Amino acid sequence: GNGLWRLVECEHFHVHKLDVHNAWTQRCDGTSFHILTCIAGELGILTPDGKEERLPVGEFTLLPAALGVYTLTPLAEMTTALKVFLPAMK
Repeated sequence: GNGLWRLVECEHFHVHKLDVHNAWTQRCDGTSFHILTCIAGELGILTPDGKEERLPVGEFTLLPAALGVYTLTPLAEMTTALKVFLPAMK
């Protein structure tokens, strides 16, 4: 299955490592953007409007807070990404 590691979680931002082995649904819920960076393999990102973007190693993308549900898919073996976002306000 997929794997998630919380690398940094502070009051200003969170950084999670994602090992993507299967399709994996994520959600921008309106409270924070997501910045995704592919660090191994190649990542596919399917957005709610049906567009699919390819994210090769070393590239990043900014997903707006209002995006909603999106799906990550591995386009190569051993696909790994970093996801950066703002923590929920208390």
